[in-house]
Amino acid sequence: MRRTFKHILIAALYYSGLLALYLFLFKPSVRKTPLILMFHQVFKNPEKENILIQDGLHVSQDTFDKQLSYLKKKYNVISLSQLVELLEKHQSLPKKTAVITFDDGWRDNYQYAYPVLKKHNLPAIIFITTDFIESQKIFWFLEAALLHQKGRLSEGQFYKIFEDLPTTKENLPETSSFNRKNIKFLYHNTESFLEFLKQFDSSMISSILDRMSELSGFRLLDRLTERWMLNWDEIKAMTDLVEIGSHGCSHRIMTRLRPEEIMKELTASKKIIEEKTGQPVSLFAYPNGDYSAEIEKMVCQAGYRAAIATSQGPSSPDGYELFAIKRLGVHEGMAAGIGGCFSRALFYFAINRRKNIL
Repeated sequence: MRRTFKHILIAALYYSGLLALYLFLFKPSVRKTPLILMFHQVFKNPEKENILIQDGLHVSQDTFDKQLSYLKKKYNVISLSQLVELLEKHQSLPKKTAVITFDDGWRDNYQYAYPVLKKHNLPAIIFITTDFIESQKIFWFLEAALLHQKGRLSEGQFYKIFEDLPTTKENLPETSSFNRKNIKFLYHNTESFLEFLKQFDSSMISSILDRMSELSGFRLLDRLTERWMLNWDEIKAMTDLVEIGSHGCSHRIMTRLRPEEIMKELTASKKIIEEKTGQPVSLFAYPNGDYSAEIEKMVCQAGYRAAIATSQGPSSPDGYELFAIKRLGVHEGMAAGIGGCFSRALFYFAINRRKNIL
């Protein structure tokens, strides 16, 4: 009931023009601050393809089409390179500027997102993770989500995994507390479980997932019958409209890596993409959005012009950090109205609900 009331209220404010008037009078930065949208996967029919769907990281092709149609009418959609060039030169940005970005390098970006981009003739950028291109591998966080949702572990088995962990000061998260109350919460909440795992190093995450697979009997590779990541031919076929940026080699969280590992992620991925596509690579996206001031410097030293994070924002154009540009994540539910259909009012509200705006 509360959700329905919220939808009705937002729709009333949107279609009456009151929400737009409020933004115009009291939040003028909404017209000057670029809207940088972060997508991940686009599915033809999410209900049928749910084997690799992670909540909050996908949209249907129909919803994506409606989102781009709205953006084309209401915004000046430019490429990320164009935006960076304007920021580098300290030039004024066109009012209501928008940029479309994708992370990871999923094959569905070519199958379902690219045709919609072509239909609307809108530019975008895909940040690819080179170790996964043209392979059957998938990211650990998706494996973890699938094991959590489909592994059917008992609560006792789940607790036992953490109880038996060979923890040390180096690999144990500072905020963790291994008691049944906290583990029970993680057992029932996939997104919280994923956030919890991100605090561990990669070897510990692998140990946890291996143990979950062993106890549940859920073998992910047995469920993967086709390639889920892009290959180089698909990547090159999109370069007429789509920029290619780097998302590193392995998608490991950079704040947990040694300096030499970070630099290898930056330089090796850049070199591979440039060799395979014949195009220069000057833009980087931090895996999981995690970075530090030192990592920003390393990205610059590795030859990139700018880097993208994931935190909601974005910053003011007057003080834009080129190596910490923020984005707004887009997913199916953010604009799903009554009955699950796309709602322009909810989409308008969601994309203007950024920090320092609404």
